Amino acid sequence: MARKYTVVAGDTLFKIAQHWYGDGSLFPLIANANGITNPNALSVGQVLSILDLPQHSDLFRTGGEMIDVSIGRCILPDQVPGGRRLVIETVTGFYFSDGGVLGAALLSSGDPRHIVHAFPWVQSGSLTNTGSDRRFYGFNHLVRLYVDGPATLQFDADGAAGGVGDPSGGYSVSGFLEALPPA
Repeated sequence: MARKYTVVAGDTLFKIAQHWYGDGSLFPLIANANGITNPNALSVGQVLSILDLPQHSDLFRTGGEMIDVSIGRCILPDQVPGGRRLVIETVTGFYFSDGGVLGAALLSSGDPRHIVHAFPWVQSGSLTNTGSDRRFYGFNHLVRLYVDGPATLQFDADGAAGGVGDPSGGYSVSGFLEALPPA
């Protein structure tokens, strides 16, 4: 059910979304519902439709192991379906190596030249006290990223160096699917 809100002096879409939804980053919901292409161009007295938040019953979770550890590559098994938008809320990565290191994890939607976001690794040190150089790297980021379907999610590392033995790692993504906004 849509509610109506009249813009007053000092309003921004971020402030309005914060008031109505408790999260200012949801301002694109208000912009899209009102055909606003420039979120900085509000007029005092403008009447906005404030839609209810979508119910996220269409959760999306996928994860997988690196298929080419030397470049940190992982193609996640579940695809974003056509006509849907994936709203990514959490991205997690882990990597074990004997002395090696990976560059930032680059998330792309199927074409490594079109990067959606880069995630830095955090080294947690050696896992053992046996004198080996086994290292653990990881990250867990809360984000709000959008990927329009159809799309395949893929991770690659921005470079790698050193390392011996049997490195391993993987990634996971979670969020929800929603309908693509009208073009």
